[in-house]
Amino acid sequence: MLRFPYQPVPLRGPTPPSLAGAMVRWRPFVPVRIMGPSGNSRHFKRALVDPGSDDTIFPLAIANQIGISLRPDTGHVIRWGGQRYSLRFGDAELELSSNGAVWPWPAVVAFSDAPIQYRLLGCSMQW
Repeated sequence: MLRFPYQPVPLRGPTPPSLAGAMVRWRPFVPVRIMGPSGNSRHFKRALVDPGSDDTIFPLAIANQIGISLRPDTGHVIRWGGQRYSLRFGDAELELSSNGAVWPWPAVVAFSDAPIQYRLLGCSMQW
């Protein structure tokens, strides 16, 4: 079984009233590896499990680094910080691991230049 505890993220700026004076927010982060077709991969210590995200999103530069061929542009975009950024999709393998257990699966991943702080593991992951 894979288990991942929520992890603290320190707040920046004043604490909102909803946190009742807390100095951190707790987020569902998991370590994830993304692999391209040639076996090249990148490991990230923190990817945000985000069931509110329609897609799994990684930085566009990662696709180039690990040799993922992008599918033809579909015109899909993400709005981030009030701006629109294009999404390009590609086929990859994602992998979660914890305490010796490993769970890999094929995924269609969105790639974008949007300045998203964390990789997003969205509901398209077919959990």
